[in-house]
Amino acid sequence: MSVELGAGHSWHDPRGALDIDSSKAAFDLALGTIEADQSAGAQQWSDEWNTGIADGTFAVMLCPIWMLDYIEGVSAGSDEEVVWDIADLPGPGGNAGGSFLAIPDQFDDATTTAAYDFVEWLIQPEQQLRVLHDTGQIPSRPALYDDANIKEMTNPAFSDAPTGEIFSQAVTEMPEVRPGTPEDAEITAAVVSVLREVQAGNIEVSDAWQKASNAATTIQGSD
Repeated sequence: MSVELGAGHSWHDPRGALDIDSSKAAFDLALGTIEADQSAGAQQWSDEWNTGIADGTFAVMLCPIWMLDYIEGVSAGSDEEVVWDIADLPGPGGNAGGSFLAIPDQFDDATTTAAYDFVEWLIQPEQQLRVLHDTGQIPSRPALYDDANIKEMTNPAFSDAPTGEIFSQAVTEMPEVRPGTPEDAEITAAVVSVLREVQAGNIEVSDAWQKASNAATTIQGSD
């Protein structure tokens, strides 16, 4: 099965214009999950959600690589013997945040230069592979994805899943992603709120997309 769930950006196109329609396929998939009674209905990061991870209340969840340590930590506090595994998404993946290296401009030239030199050192292959070894995080340089350290990387806490292969492939197959806009977080919250109201029975499935689209348009127009 192949599901096209987006166009490589969030709620806006590469020029920054609102383009919520490109996310309708993903929204419809979420609605279908709710209609089929296959949604756990737990809010992410809530106690209920953590309990579901630890005792296996729900069977599937989206998991960027940085969440592996979180899942392992939550599961470690449970008496249940729940074993998670990792599988690739059907179709291209997406961006669930990320880290950025920035240099503040309020310092003197010497400090700014030293900071730049450190960043330049940190992104070199030797340091990227050391970060991989110490943290299990995939390097940000795709040129390293053919390195044996990545291709052969597995995670014993997740049924020895080939994490290096799965997550590096997800990056290389991902559509082009642009940085978010200031409105992204508010639009995301509004769209997710509509889905929660559908889950609670307060919004009809047939009305959900229009309400989500209207909310996004209102937020975009209020800036």
